[in-house]
Amino acid sequence: TIGIFDDVNNWSLENNFELVVDGELFDGNDIQHQGIEERYAISIEQKKALIPNKYKDIITNKSVRSALPGKAKYGSVHIAPDFTLSLCSRMKIRWSLNEVDVHVALSKLQQLIHKYENAKLHGCEGCIYSKKCDMCVASAIIKDEKLYVPAGHCKKILDKFSAF
Repeated sequence: TIGIFDDVNNWSLENNFELVVDGELFDGNDIQHQGIEERYAISIEQKKALIPNKYKDIITNKSVRSALPGKAKYGSVHIAPDFTLSLCSRMKIRWSLNEVDVHVALSKLQQLIHKYENAKLHGCEGCIYSKKCDMCVASAIIKDEKLYVPAGHCKKILDKFSAF
């Protein structure tokens, strides 16, 4: 998306938003951008060497993940290259800014945040890697307005971090 950075930045300024760019690699929300992290991201060992503070306390006390952890519920949003808005790049629920005014989309996003900010993630029992787990409302399966951890997610996290 670096090729359209100026356009996105200009749009942000015109709409009184601050553009913040994240250098972390992660899978996108379409088939074309699946597996990007696996193919291009540096290894955990390299990350530990380059940014040791992020990985020094990887094992913590067990805790159940919340549906909306971190800064997401406090004002940051993700606008994808296809000009859709959501909470983050992994979230499947998106609003097209070509079809809906940005303020309408933000209002709907706020409603979604209020609906799920204290929601239980069914299937999360908490583990020693909960601090590094990426399970949240964006990754969860929504069924009957409840959030569920997808099958295999916890094993993926355990496999990824148990090498420490």
